[in-house]
Amino acid sequence: MSASSARSVLVAVAGVLLATVATAHADPVFTPATPIGAGEANAYRPTVAADAKGDAVAVWSEDAGGDTEVVASTRDADGPFSAPKVLSIPGDFAYTPTAVIDATGNATVVWGEALGSGGVDSVEVADHPAGGSWSDAQTVAPGNPEGLAVDPAGDELLTWTDGSLAASNLRVQYRHHGQPFALGTTPPAVETDTYGSTILPALDHTGAGIIAWTHDTVVNYPNIESHIEAARVSREGTVGAPLPLTPIHASAFAPALVLADSGLATVVYAYGDTSSGPKSFHAKTLAADGTVGADQALSDTGAGIAALAVDPSGDVTAAWTRNVSGTTQVEQATAPTTQAFSQPPTVLDTDAANSGPAVAVAPNEQTLIAWGHDGSHTAGDTNAGTERAVFRAAGATAFGLPQTLGIGNDQPSAALACQDDAIDVFRTIPSQQPYPMSAATTIDPAHHGPSPCAVAASTTTPQPTAATPPAASPPAPVAASHKATPHSAALSIGKLVVLPSAQRCVSRRRFSIRLRVPKGSPVVSARVVVNGHSVGVRKGSRLRSTVNLRSLPKGRFSVKITLTLTGGKTLTEARHYRTCTPRRHGH
Repeated sequence: MSASSARSVLVAVAGVLLATVATAHADPVFTPATPIGAGEANAYRPTVAADAKGDAVAVWSEDAGGDTEVVASTRDADGPFSAPKVLSIPGDFAYTPTAVIDATGNATVVWGEALGSGGVDSVEVADHPAGGSWSDAQTVAPGNPEGLAVDPAGDELLTWTDGSLAASNLRVQYRHHGQPFALGTTPPAVETDTYGSTILPALDHTGAGIIAWTHDTVVNYPNIESHIEAARVSREGTVGAPLPLTPIHASAFAPALVLADSGLATVVYAYGDTSSGPKSFHAKTLAADGTVGADQALSDTGAGIAALAVDPSGDVTAAWTRNVSGTTQVEQATAPTTQAFSQPPTVLDTDAANSGPAVAVAPNEQTLIAWGHDGSHTAGDTNAGTERAVFRAAGATAFGLPQTLGIGNDQPSAALACQDDAIDVFRTIPSQQPYPMSAATTIDPAHHGPSPCAVAASTTTPQPTAATPPAASPPAPVAASHKATPHSAALSIGKLVVLPSAQRCVSRRRFSIRLRVPKGSPVVSARVVVNGHSVGVRKGSRLRSTVNLRSLPKGRFSVKITLTLTGGKTLTEARHYRTCTPRRHGH
């Protein structure tokens, strides 16, 4: 590459018009579930988290005599789970653990623990650095943990409640990557004296956060009025003013929360009688500018437990259980970026367990839903009492056929890595106790070698500053399986490739991709792929071609740019776009 072309190389996706025929995609196939715990005691309530490379952490509660303990197991990409490690203090009652993992494989677990004979509840935390070992448990504050969120760079947002059931206080603490939690301190309450509230956190890829909670008010106990509120949380940990998402005098509760990288938050919640009366699932959105979206009813009455996940493009997948004439259904709906959820919902199972589903999305936007299948109400059902899962390929609109993972119908937890490496963790139920924690995993049989974002966990997400607005999409991963040289280690494709924003639809039918290649950089070639088809790039003193969408109908398409460096290393940037206007005559 010449010096002049190294300073400014203009690359556009080739002028060859691309076919839009869908490529057949084989769903990953789960291996039979195998125990990951010691199998010596009953296990409960798992959480599993994975980074894009496939490193994972699983955590759960387990019987220990008359108490329970929190147990964790870790896994390197494509390897087995480690021997279980007890994180809680022996002899205490430990409960409701939650695990997160950042883009470089650093894991954190938070749980509640009744310390000592007095049984004072506390928020406990333990860290597992990538390639390291578990830290000792540390007490953050008195109270009961509610949620833990992490961004790709490792910043974390922790929420908990303290006080009594009838007068709970909602607390928040923000921790930056590499820093400890502030121990033994009590931050100002987000709200005080609420009745048994739940507070959930979420972070986007820049570290900006949001919390959502149920604000309960006792009205002539046991009558309770409840509504959903939310507030933004800055990277400095400052909590904004609470904003009601539902009417004050209502019965809205049990929220599930996700936050897209665009700043759009989605909350799904139950609406109706908080006792045994009818209730249904509804959804609300909260935009970055504070605009509250219109209420949308997602289900008929009989709402049970809901779960949410959001992909890098901002599409939200929701799944929930619903009681229908004495049996439980698992239903699903998807909300494309900034749009309403699909209706009517898709029914995935008509004889499910009451334990609730799990939803996970990968950085490449593949989606997994897992749940417990009951089957006892269906004559001749040979899969009764089993865990099930379905996949939806990236860019697809429908899920595949359910897979049976193992014996057990307890609530699962699921995670997806970028290379179609899926993990489902659940309690298996053999013919007799104890009931151990088990995991079913899979790697896509059609996958060969690292995918474009398979090694996203090997890079560190750039830290935004007050003077730098958030990027329009998640920071680009470095797709290189080799150790970076000192020169290329500092080179990020995000500094080289300028793509149109993926946060809004593409109205033009031709656009350019510009590379800012500094003098002396190790970039030697570029490759462009649109909708899975490689596009030729002219070689010479400049690499050129043009993005031409004249043959593509209104819809969704993907663009991937791969830069090859000296020594064979590569940098990759991928975006998903939507065309939104019909092509004009002559264009």
